Amino acid sequence: MPGILPIQGYRSLHNLTKLSKLEVPRNIMDAILPIKDDDAAIQKFGISFAVNMCKELLNSGLVNGLHFYTLNREVATISILTELGGGLHVVGDPLGQSLQPRVHLPPHHLTHPEHLLPRQPRR
Repeated sequence: MPGILPIQGYRSLHNLTKLSKLEVPRNIMDAILPIKDDDAAIQKFGISFAVNMCKELLNSGLVNGLHFYTLNREVATISILTELGGGLHVVGDPLGQSLQPRVHLPPHHLTHPEHLLPRQPRR
């Protein structure tokens, strides 16, 4: 299941890449460097980029869901799910250990899947 980590700020992206020793693709860096000091613009770009990526993944038929890494910053993920056309509902964990948001997408909106389950870290 693909993991989605929305870009929410230049500094957090920079720190994450240093920590993980991964490189951000050039096309993404080219898009965010001119706006790196504008947090709202970075977040808007990150949401738009993630929405397009999610649509492409879900419409490919190769995946049956998405996993969102929120890092306790759920606003961008909720925006992404809203733009994908889903309704956000909080449901109980079957094990009774936590609550998890479940997103239901109308079947006519995306071909795969009809719902997404973003996972929250267990505490």
